[in-house]
Amino acid sequence: MTTAGEVSPAERVAVVTGGTGAIGSAIVRALRETGYRTVVLDYRAGDIEVDLSDDQATRRAAEQVLERYGRCDVFVHCAAAFDQATLQDLDAKTWRHVQAVNVEAPLWLAQEFTPGMAQRGFGRIVFITSDTLWEPPTPVLLPYIASKGALIGVMRSLARALGPDGIAVTAVAPGLTDTPASRTVNTDETFDDTVARRPRRAGIDAARAVQHGPPLRRLCRRPRIHRSDQIRRRKPLRNQPRGRAGRYPRRRHGPSCRGLPRQARRDRHRAGA
Repeated sequence: MTTAGEVSPAERVAVVTGGTGAIGSAIVRALRETGYRTVVLDYRAGDIEVDLSDDQATRRAAEQVLERYGRCDVFVHCAAAFDQATLQDLDAKTWRHVQAVNVEAPLWLAQEFTPGMAQRGFGRIVFITSDTLWEPPTPVLLPYIASKGALIGVMRSLARALGPDGIAVTAVAPGLTDTPASRTVNTDETFDDTVARRPRRAGIDAARAVQHGPPLRRLCRRPRIHRSDQIRRRKPLRNQPRGRAGRYPRRRHGPSCRGLPRQARRDRHRAGA
């Protein structure tokens, strides 16, 4: 099996969906600058034209990539459907189209690409999500924001499942970026403070995710888990006798103290219970 260190970036193939858009083209440029051979999947002007809302067409596009280029080492899903609808205006056709492009398409492509990645012991999958998940700017983005939340769930699940095979799965959530899609839900004044380099910034972040693999920013941080049965112990008092090895003996709470408020536990200890 070929290890990650035996293959240079120039020999690796990076597949980018939506690579002709503002953010996608920046990602393609960033990957090319690091030496990757890039393949763009898009419904217009891509190396392989494909309708990502069609699952059969998406699978055929993946097969074409493997036939033409022989491998896929990096997969970046940047394509996104931006159909707009509020809760009252939403219909099944709009909802399913957004989910098909934004959530289902990366799944079908990953199904085709990950076996080869696992065999070589190296793979990178990067999903481009959105920070609108945390602060939805408008109700008409309901289908889009829901799809990005689902994509984050897919990312977390695949990261656990594919990690042992050397495949790192992560996500990048760009901020407000001047793209045709984002212009439709924002006024021109909103973009006065938008940094002109943000599309390139997203491309650099995606390239770093490919290079380093570890999860990026808050999307992939391990959540802090607070267990209900954990009780914070007080530090021993200085006037207590020392135990073995010169340490102060730990004062442990008995089972009867569990679930009690902190002040109640303190009162019980002071009373000698």
